[in-house]
Amino acid sequence: MAYTVSVNPAVLSEIEHMNDDQGTAPPQAPGGQYPPPQQYPTQPDGQQPYGAQSYGQPPQQPYPQGGPAYGYGYPPPPPPPPPSMPDPYGAPAPEPAPARMDRTDRMVLAVGALGFLLAMVAFALIGELGRFFTVGIQVAPLALVAVLAYAGVKSEGMAVLAYIALAIVGMAVVLNSFLSALAPVLDMNAALNDTNPADGPPNLLKPGAPGVIMWATVLLLIAVIVSALMLWRPVRVAVARIIPIDPDNFVHKIALSILTLLLLTSFVPIIVLGGNPPILEIIKSGGLDVLGEEPVSELDLVGQFIWTIPAVVFAAGWPVVRTLRKTLERLGMVRPTSLQVAGAIVGAVALAFGMTFAVEPAIFALWEALGWTPTDVSAFSELLSGVTNPVGAILIGVTAGIGEEMAFRGLLQPRIGLIFANLLFTSVHAFQYGFDALLSVFIVGTILGIVRARTNTSTAAIVHGVYNFTLVMMSVLHIVGQ
Repeated sequence: MAYTVSVNPAVLSEIEHMNDDQGTAPPQAPGGQYPPPQQYPTQPDGQQPYGAQSYGQPPQQPYPQGGPAYGYGYPPPPPPPPPSMPDPYGAPAPEPAPARMDRTDRMVLAVGALGFLLAMVAFALIGELGRFFTVGIQVAPLALVAVLAYAGVKSEGMAVLAYIALAIVGMAVVLNSFLSALAPVLDMNAALNDTNPADGPPNLLKPGAPGVIMWATVLLLIAVIVSALMLWRPVRVAVARIIPIDPDNFVHKIALSILTLLLLTSFVPIIVLGGNPPILEIIKSGGLDVLGEEPVSELDLVGQFIWTIPAVVFAAGWPVVRTLRKTLERLGMVRPTSLQVAGAIVGAVALAFGMTFAVEPAIFALWEALGWTPTDVSAFSELLSGVTNPVGAILIGVTAGIGEEMAFRGLLQPRIGLIFANLLFTSVHAFQYGFDALLSVFIVGTILGIVRARTNTSTAAIVHGVYNFTLVMMSVLHIVGQ
């Protein structure tokens, strides 16, 4: 039996108008040329995807299973999403899967553990074991939180431990900030000297102490709240628009919370003390002599270096999720080129002279014009009197150059961005520098961050180390005042 099909002319007219509405044949561009064909991602077999076509041209790929070809009357597919802008550090990216330790990793771990034990023995033999652990307690807990966070990605039990460690370390950070604000307004002589009970309880607080205590409590409470909010995903999503973090990454969540707390609490003492850094205030009041403490020594720098380097390496994921080689690559600690080394040395010396003779005098003049109190140079000189010598210059250059650059430019900058990492770098100096000196630190830190972004952490470490060495040697040679 034969079948015939009749077509209603009105329907044909409606289909033609519908094709015109969908824009399958756009008007020609000036010169009589059609726009270039739209590009679509290809299928795994190399063919064009369904619906890929040029303007005004018939379809090139049919639907599967012999379905009707894409063409007239069908809406065009949505354009492909625009490619994301490349991140200079490769972030944010999910943390890698757990890594297996190879022979090199096991050997480095064994040698490192043996070296650490020998360092403990050496400090014990010279009677400075307590100072060694005092330095270590400032950095080791942070590395522990990071390691637990990495392990918590795959284990709920480790995640719980990471939260517990975050809470404990957070309380220690808050307590350290509160005591740093309280110490300068505490009468240490009255606190340590014996008093006659008949005279009543001694007055341990200096004038103005109640206001300092009140404002320190309020600001620290705000810091704790803001830090806790970083554990809430909507807040991290908003923050991820500013800094390159992954709001769904457990490691990034824990890190963002503790880093926010460190940043905010570090500025609390200098704010409540009216711009006076707490360590320098203790020195000016003779607190070091009362407590029997000494200024910064060469042993402090060595101990800080011994603790900082492994802490940063562990915080970068070794050996939980990265091998040592991958960890060093993540930190940007690679072999610099000869040109980078030469440029770093020359640039660091130029930076030291430029900051000393141009930038810092301008900042000091601005502070005087505004009536603000600059950093007490004599108190700061007393703080560093034990390392203002050629050996101290080398130690400050090596320990601060390598340790601080690995931590701030190598570990943090790729994950939280240049500005946030530099603010943290500046904040850790707020205990011994006034706001004028902190501005100088921020300027230098910005330059170091740019060097890290353009080259690598190794080059930034050379710049930092040579810069510090030059400044100390200028003071030793009396080229500038301390």
